[in-house]
Amino acid sequence: MSKGGYWQVVPDSDSEEMLLKLAAAVGIDLDSEDVPDLHCTLAYDKRNPEVKAEVNDEAEFFAIVKGATVFGDEKKVLVVLLESEDLQREHERIHACGAANFDFKPYQPHVSLYYGAKDSQADYLNEILSHPGRPPITLRFIDESQETIDDQPR
Repeated sequence: MSKGGYWQVVPDSDSEEMLLKLAAAVGIDLDSEDVPDLHCTLAYDKRNPEVKAEVNDEAEFFAIVKGATVFGDEKKVLVVLLESEDLQREHERIHACGAANFDFKPYQPHVSLYYGAKDSQADYLNEILSHPGRPPITLRFIDESQETIDDQPR
């Protein structure tokens, strides 16, 4: 039985390659089943599968990688934190159309890289990202999609 609605965008091929390089740099086995499909969640509402917003599948969204952290006490998800007015605006557009119960507040755009991470992996990734002279990493997200979800969180 469907319980809610879920919206996401995926990195384009160049951005996906960059994210995989970042994951590999901190020792993540890219063939592991603990490596999720790379995406950025725009909306996740466990209660409302009937959001009236149209899927913006032709749009592109740009984001700058701002750092890394580990989300969750049990799952320990290594994530890359994103700064993006594009993603923030799209999140707000979707929610203005009926997804009023966003389950994670405030909205923090991110890409999950690995389940079962160690804090040291986030620390090392932050060292890589903040290396003096390193230019900002800009990612491009495309192919917005929506699906109905069950009780399984993303």
